[in-house]
Amino acid sequence: MPVTFNTATSHRVTMFDKDAAFMLKAMKTSGKIPGALFAEAIPDALEDLKTRIALESTEDAPENTDDSNYVGVNTKALPLIELLERAIEQNEKLLWDNG
Repeated sequence: MPVTFNTATSHRVTMFDKDAAFMLKAMKTSGKIPGALFAEAIPDALEDLKTRIALESTEDAPENTDDSNYVGVNTKALPLIELLERAIEQNEKLLWDNG
């Protein structure tokens, strides 16, 4: 089931549950759905996410680079990173839920 991330004034980001679970774990949340991060916690969560993505990106590349269907974790995370940055700018909390 997909997971949707959103803030009060920004766009929504929807991910497959497997990818969302990875992102939530990388941000050091409980991983429970539904869930939320208060505005004060988002800068640290963003840094944790970026750190984990940097580690995964080096290990994530497929052995066969000709696979045109491959989408790396850094590409999957980009919309969520932009949403987190926007939440920081607007001092908003981040919410996520199924659907």
